[in-house]
Amino acid sequence: MRLTRTPLIFLLLTIAFAGITVGPAVWSTCGGGGGGGRGQAYQTRWVTLPDALAVAPEKKTGILIYFPPEGVMDVHPLFKTKMMAELSADRPFVKMPGALDEPLREAMDVPPTPTVVVSDWFGNKSHIWVARKLSDKFPWEQIQESIEKMPKIVKRLEKKLNRMLKKGENRLKRKKYGDALRLFGEIMEFKGYDAIERADEAYDECLVAGDEAVANAVELAKEDSKKAASALKKLVREFKDTRTGDTARDALEEIQGKKKDGDSSPEPMEPFVWVHSIDPLEGISEMIEEMASEISDLPERVTAHVHNGMEAEVAAMYEEARREYQTAVRLAPDDPVPARFLGELFRHHIGDWEGARKQFEKVVKLGGDSYSTAIALHGLGKMTIAAGEFEKGLALIEKSIEVHPTALAYRNLAVYWNSEEDSIMAVSYVAKAVALEPDDPYNRVFAAVYAARAGRGELALRTLKETPRDPSMSYNVACIYAELGDRELALTHLSKHFYEFEKYDAVRRHEMAEARSDINFRSLKDDPEFLKITSLADES
Repeated sequence: MRLTRTPLIFLLLTIAFAGITVGPAVWSTCGGGGGGGRGQAYQTRWVTLPDALAVAPEKKTGILIYFPPEGVMDVHPLFKTKMMAELSADRPFVKMPGALDEPLREAMDVPPTPTVVVSDWFGNKSHIWVARKLSDKFPWEQIQESIEKMPKIVKRLEKKLNRMLKKGENRLKRKKYGDALRLFGEIMEFKGYDAIERADEAYDECLVAGDEAVANAVELAKEDSKKAASALKKLVREFKDTRTGDTARDALEEIQGKKKDGDSSPEPMEPFVWVHSIDPLEGISEMIEEMASEISDLPERVTAHVHNGMEAEVAAMYEEARREYQTAVRLAPDDPVPARFLGELFRHHIGDWEGARKQFEKVVKLGGDSYSTAIALHGLGKMTIAAGEFEKGLALIEKSIEVHPTALAYRNLAVYWNSEEDSIMAVSYVAKAVALEPDDPYNRVFAAVYAARAGRGELALRTLKETPRDPSMSYNVACIYAELGDRELALTHLSKHFYEFEKYDAVRRHEMAEARSDINFRSLKDDPEFLKITSLADES
């Protein structure tokens, strides 16, 4: 049943979206001295890019690169401050020409407005801040922090690339050439790291295997065009987003006699993100700092393990996170906070629901911390609903709200009522989630699902474009495109959620079962590709 479009629903949607429109960037200002006179003019020390790349590895520091607007000779006022003059004295600062066709500007995808890029010492873009005009103020404290924290960022990225390399080599051994090719290709987008050389060699091996498979399929077309087309379709899927995939698609179109001229669909618009980072933990540090006060009352050793677990969890190193949280639970068996972290890790990322239930029941029994109790009740409610006890599970999530309101619980109450096709109840909880955390990107993408379902596709797409996204949002992005009737993008993002973001089959089984009953995917419920993507649901 489609959503009934009543004035009340649009009123609720207006409330829900009231806090999610992205306006002009608000930059923090650079503090200055008192007095009413004219300040001293300070000069930033600039070096050439080759000199910066030569000295940065030795100093283990980030490189600041300033891109002025086209044709503007003067620098941004930030670089006439004492703070920047002092920082540039022992850190490499580079000022690029204002030409829009400057190769580095193109390579780093820098817009034609005043822009500050901080790269690692190999020259890989780490952070980017974009202003609309010279009078806009850059967040100098963030810029300074990104330069000074570059050793930690590089270390984390190096670990991430090594994990990707190992994963790619495992895929190569199993002859999963398409998966391996994408992993190696992503590694090769960087420069300077040890993993790149091995990735380069393995990448070529995957290309050779892929090209050979395409050539064999084309040769087969001389005898059996149907079998050849089937083989090429399989290669297009396997090597999606790679050169081999494009070659297979061209060959398939040729066999099928499709005209290629003028038959190109526009690329989906990617979200415009003001701040970009190669740091696997970038964007999470603020969240961890916000939680620091919550765990500060714990003994120092316990706090350290919880903090380490949080960092490992957001870096998708779930087994390491498990070890850290379990250690914290052993050290503080009567504190609900470490048990809550461990329980949510078990439930949401690892899929050990028995372990999660044990921890959550412990948290509820211990009491003493309303937020931990609320998260535990929510987790118990989600698992109870999944087990088929709908009313009992709903009551647990509603009790979670009574103990301590959270956007997480409001969102899942919206999911529950959406599944019951009660659009008024669903959207009212969307509104409450957004009102509670209006600036949370996950909230905004979640609300966009309901906008798309209500027929407000333009609003949903604009929200996607203006909201910074991460892989955890792929499922909801898939819901949006499914509601808008874009089968290909819906399946692409759904596959990305299950096979890139989720790491454990135990979690995939539960979530694939949910996807098959999700009303947002009703248009795909009999689609063979959808059924293939959610195939583990058959085991749940």
